[in-house]
Amino acid sequence: MFRFVFWLMFPSLAASCGVQDAELSSQLREDEAGEWEGAVQSVRGGGGKLVHWQQNIDVHSGRIPVAVSAAVEDKYALQPDLFAIQECGTACVCGEGNVDAAQGRCQGEPLAGSLLQVIRSKSRSDAWDARFARRRDTSGFPFPAQDGYPQTVVFRSDRFQFLKMAEFNGNDVGCSAPPTTRNVAVLLRDGRYTADPSDDRFLIVASFHVLPSHCVLSQLAYYEEAWPRWFGSYTDPATGAQVKVTRPHRFLSGDFNLVSTSSSSESVGRAEENPGCWWEAYSTARSECGGDFGPGMWDAVRALHADGMSPHWTYPNGGTQGCASGWSRCRVDYTFLKWNPTFSPTRLVKATTDSGLSASGARYGDHRAVRTVIEY
Repeated sequence: MFRFVFWLMFPSLAASCGVQDAELSSQLREDEAGEWEGAVQSVRGGGGKLVHWQQNIDVHSGRIPVAVSAAVEDKYALQPDLFAIQECGTACVCGEGNVDAAQGRCQGEPLAGSLLQVIRSKSRSDAWDARFARRRDTSGFPFPAQDGYPQTVVFRSDRFQFLKMAEFNGNDVGCSAPPTTRNVAVLLRDGRYTADPSDDRFLIVASFHVLPSHCVLSQLAYYEEAWPRWFGSYTDPATGAQVKVTRPHRFLSGDFNLVSTSSSSESVGRAEENPGCWWEAYSTARSECGGDFGPGMWDAVRALHADGMSPHWTYPNGGTQGCASGWSRCRVDYTFLKWNPTFSPTRLVKATTDSGLSASGARYGDHRAVRTVIEY
């Protein structure tokens, strides 16, 4: 049975790095006040909390170290256990040429400057692994140094056992979609840092990137129909026996390139007072959209901040470029989750949009990240 047990040392939070950004400083104070005790209790108590970090890192911006430093430097007491990454690509994840395409992973140790190497070097643990979508067609791709942007899930290998993976995009539902939107889902077994297998949990983590023309609802409906078939069981690597997967917890997150509103008003859009059909159909708010398939997924950020959504825009991260709607700031990155057997927002410790700055004050990418902390 796969098992790792270890202890963490928590250095001081870098809340005084000379960062002048008021929003970041406020966020640091909030997290510092509530998480340090919880961080120690989580590890010593058997992985009672889970930290999920979603981020479109825009590899063509050339800022991979900055993009992930906000998550793994000491900006937060609880570092991520899981990353759902978009727009990275295999050379970005592992280093140029260092790819096992058949397995959707790095062929060897991640090369210097790659996403996985930066996470390992800056994190409090070097035990990290990654899986990315494998099927790629690079014809006509505008960035020759990359092989497309297959989406990626990065996870702590001292906590999680990788079991299976699957991939999909609009082509699977009859919608033309380029390799830049090849989505991936992985099945993990969470050992929770204990030697007792009875408290293990199954997780399905999906990294999603879609454009408005790529049939987002059809893709989501396809995924909801397919994941029980993909992940209903797995082959035990030790015994070869088939093991049934029971009541998995699920994350699906990524860059949807869509705001969850049909309103043309920027103020209403930021507040999400009038969610659009795609969002209603996939989330728990399914009152006005026809043809709902009703997976009962929760929008993590909205679950905690329904009355004050305006600070939680994710694009653009600085600058004046607007969304496709012409708005200056939009929420286009989402984290949906389903916790079994039941979910309540009281399980959410945090569900916030990161400030867009690393602990040293450097601005990362075009998108801000979404950080979710949930209790088992």
